[in-house]
Amino acid sequence: MLIEKKSEDATSQFNDKNIVFDLIHIDGNHDTEMVMKDVDLYLPLLTEKDFVFMDDISWDSVKPAFDAVSSKCSLLYKKRDPENDYAIFWENNNKSEISQLTSDIEYVINGIISLRS
Repeated sequence: MLIEKKSEDATSQFNDKNIVFDLIHIDGNHDTEMVMKDVDLYLPLLTEKDFVFMDDISWDSVKPAFDAVSSKCSLLYKKRDPENDYAIFWENNNKSEISQLTSDIEYVINGIISLRS
């Protein structure tokens, strides 16, 4: 389903139809107010134990949103360098599940990096 609307306008459609998400990727307008609005509007639309990807986490304007998501979800992985600047969060606080998933993510990412080399 492709919805051509501003992210803030689309949430009413999701709420009206009780649509929830397994994964949310936040990478829109990098203005602090706008990225915070995306976090506030879309985190409640996650189902239990689901994921948030955030791009450009080193941007000063995105940092408050990164902190907000960090306070609600478990950080599984983050990468900050000029080419890859993102974080992966999971809406789960079970430490053993987080540890296993973090290990799995690092294994996959390291495998991809070694394939590219």
